[in-house]
Amino acid sequence: MDQELLADLMAKNFPWAHPEDHTWSNVHDGVDPKTRLISEMLRESVGAGEVLVHVLRGEDVYAEVAAADAAEFIGRHVLAGRIHASNRNFTGFLVVAETGVATAWKASAP
Repeated sequence: MDQELLADLMAKNFPWAHPEDHTWSNVHDGVDPKTRLISEMLRESVGAGEVLVHVLRGEDVYAEVAAADAAEFIGRHVLAGRIHASNRNFTGFLVVAETGVATAWKASAP
């Protein structure tokens, strides 16, 4: 997917994660990212298929990653900036804060 289109989709469709409304888990142990935990969180919220990722930092990174590779990709960016991940339908979400804590959820049905 084109970087500009991906940036536009994420900006328009990714919801704000109000910290008090979510349970947060540490996805970095101080030495390495906890990719197994990131993978579980993605599987439970985002599901299978392609994962759209936005790493918010000095120079933002946008990527469309296969679900099987998403935890490792995200793990490489933990502590580098805030990370947003979603499925293509924007019905499942993962946020990793700059501090290495993460939350994931599925969108509520209307």
